[in-house]
Amino acid sequence: MNKNQLIRYRVLDSCFSNFGRKYFLDDLIQICEKKVSEQTGKKHTFSRRTIQYDIEFMENHWIIPLNRHVEGKRIYFRYSDKDFSIDSMPLSTQGWAQIQLAIDLLTQVDGVPDILNLSKIEEFSEGRLKINEKKKVLQFDVNPFLRGMNHFKILLNAVKNETVVSIDYSPFNTDKIDSYLFHPYLLKQFNKRWFCIGYNEMNKNMFWTIALDRIKSVTLSTQPYRINNIDWDDYFADIIGVTNFIEAKTQEVKIEVSDRVKKYILTKPLHGSQSQKIEGNIVTLRVKLNKELENSLLDYLGDIKILQPESLRINLEKRARSFLNNEFTGN
Repeated sequence: MNKNQLIRYRVLDSCFSNFGRKYFLDDLIQICEKKVSEQTGKKHTFSRRTIQYDIEFMENHWIIPLNRHVEGKRIYFRYSDKDFSIDSMPLSTQGWAQIQLAIDLLTQVDGVPDILNLSKIEEFSEGRLKINEKKKVLQFDVNPFLRGMNHFKILLNAVKNETVVSIDYSPFNTDKIDSYLFHPYLLKQFNKRWFCIGYNEMNKNMFWTIALDRIKSVTLSTQPYRINNIDWDDYFADIIGVTNFIEAKTQEVKIEVSDRVKKYILTKPLHGSQSQKIEGNIVTLRVKLNKELENSLLDYLGDIKILQPESLRINLEKRARSFLNNEFTGN
């Protein structure tokens, strides 16, 4: 079940609950297209069969009390119970079990129980869910010494509630502190560090990325929030990491890899654009160039050769020389 389906189910539920209007199939298609387009920021169209499948799913899986009323040659849809809504449906035993499993997993991630205030779960669920200290069955790759996690909860709530924050921030490799109003849009983890992407009022950058471990302080602001309709899956599709130069174009990156790391790179692709089959010893990617791409390739220092583009090859050679010089000099 994807995001568009969930939006459509809620739209259909709202239409079926509206006893002040008759919703025929064409009406349902039109309003689903409008609402999904508004909420995703992309224009969507749906076939009659798609909406019919949605209705069948709701009837078969949620047993909704839906009536079909014939009017001339057309049919409109309406609940038989004025008070019914999918939001009022009781959660099944299987549903509670799935939530309990999710809670059990979350409690095993360092820091998450405190951030999400999981201790309140038992109270809210009237005892149906338990927060127990159980034998650890999963261990996530986290950095328990990472700075800035004390800012995570306030930023998470600011993203969720569309609230502006005031940030004091120290960029990397400097003691300077910048202060500005920030409209947080997304929290993202990469390489064991957390980042927040949003609108920076100081430089008017819509995609400003900050690392939580560089934040000195963050407080809520009452300034109006600048809403965005960014599709974050599309935003990150052409990059490795979090740095996206919006105006840059994707480039074809060709890498010759040694036999020693060939199978490893095949089973753990550098990027989603990597072909599932390596031609000889040549790996091909279609990405935007950034520091995170370079860092990923530096992990294979000595086992790869950049064939194209030339700019990436030159940058990696410079960084490799600098790294080796520091190793030999002890810097």
